[in-house]
Amino acid sequence: MKTLFQKTFIFLFIAFISCEKEKTIQSENSDELITTDSIMFNVLSKNSNEEGFKCSEIIYPIALSTYDSNNAILKTEKINTDLELQNFLTSITDDIYVTLNYPVKILIISNSTVISVNNNEELIQIIELADETCEQNSDIFKCVIDFFKVEYIVIDADNNPNDGITKFTIDLNLDCKGLKYDLKYFEDKTDAESNVNQINFPYTLTPNFEKLYVRAETTVSSIVKTQIVEINITVKPNQAIDCCPSEQIGNFLKQCKWKIENYSGSEDFSNYKFKFNRNETFSYEDEFGITGTNDIGVWVVTDDNGEDAIISLNFASNSRLFDLGGNWNITACNLNGTDSSLDIEINNQTFTFKTDCN
Repeated sequence: MKTLFQKTFIFLFIAFISCEKEKTIQSENSDELITTDSIMFNVLSKNSNEEGFKCSEIIYPIALSTYDSNNAILKTEKINTDLELQNFLTSITDDIYVTLNYPVKILIISNSTVISVNNNEELIQIIELADETCEQNSDIFKCVIDFFKVEYIVIDADNNPNDGITKFTIDLNLDCKGLKYDLKYFEDKTDAESNVNQINFPYTLTPNFEKLYVRAETTVSSIVKTQIVEINITVKPNQAIDCCPSEQIGNFLKQCKWKIENYSGSEDFSNYKFKFNRNETFSYEDEFGITGTNDIGVWVVTDDNGEDAIISLNFASNSRLFDLGGNWNITACNLNGTDSSLDIEINNQTFTFKTDCN
């Protein structure tokens, strides 16, 4: 009986110790574990998602270790890219415990700084702070982001306009809500973040070239703010009508001011400037900066049966712009940044509408 009691006691004692050991191991590492329902899992998933704009980036390589329920290491895996991290996260199951090996470096994109973190709590705090800064910057840099949101079309107008090789220059002065922006351009996103290897214009584009990166800087309350914006570029030998969808036209109209050139009618509108505001109102001013109350109205861009885009403007009968009222049919467009222009036809009259970003 005594022997049986001793054996039973020893068995229970061992089971108790084993259970306590497992609980202790899990409780000690609970803050560092990555499970599918943890905050850390969501943070890593969002940060490794290649779609959309990111406010922070994990600097690779990193290492993740997996354990079984007895705290035995199953393997340690080296991760080199966002895609590898996404694949690793989707492979996590309920019976596997994962930890991130520290230290880990995080790039804060808004100011191009690198911060080293030593645990999950620090990593989450840094990324959340980066998100807050990013949201603030998105308002500050909205006009920069909007300007480069649409496809940036470069016209290949050299001696061989069909080879996709051409030189071009971006010479843009953006001034939005009293903020002036210093714009620098780069081939590589990492260079833009580090502010090295800036592009010198004129720049030669090659066939199948897809994108550049602009580093925008402005000063707010004596603090320099920075934003990196991607520019999608397409080289075209000429500007076909089907390159003028209303969405692109609408975005470009909101950038800078616009002037009328080569008006075929008897009026001279060359000293006047149009301003298309983001709330779909527009204003007009003469060479002295004077705007009449009858020269303020509403504008809208629509597609004509999926072909030519139309800008609709209306003016009062006593407006200086009454002859320009109605539907402006866009017969050709050049959406090439500060050289953007639209060929307009209205009431049997024609003119060229050009950007004025000064």
